Amino acid sequence: MADGTVFAEREPGWFDKGSGTVIVRYTVGGVDYLIETARDPGDRFLRAGDVVPIEYVVARPADGRSVWAVEAARSDAVFGLTVAGICAGLGVISGVGYLVGRWRSSGRRFG
Repeated sequence: MADGTVFAEREPGWFDKGSGTVIVRYTVGGVDYLIETARDPGDRFLRAGDVVPIEYVVARPADGRSVWAVEAARSDAVFGLTVAGICAGLGVISGVGYLVGRWRSSGRRFG
């Protein structure tokens, strides 16, 4: 784990979605590395000079990533699963309503 510093901001292009990206510089073993990450990784909005925690594999320090970006991705997964469950439930309710409607229109009655 290392602390990186945001030193450059990149605005999104004309047709790009999102808030753009930032370039983060971090040092491991006296060597500087650069990574590009989302400017808005969840509940923070990164600006030049901000300190960002970076995690990396010891054997490959150049392949670091922002810890905040990882946390934001995890929270999106929970949201996605929740929405998928709700949609599946609504699909089941819709299917039951369709079948009941067909049963009623067929003229079948109780008794």
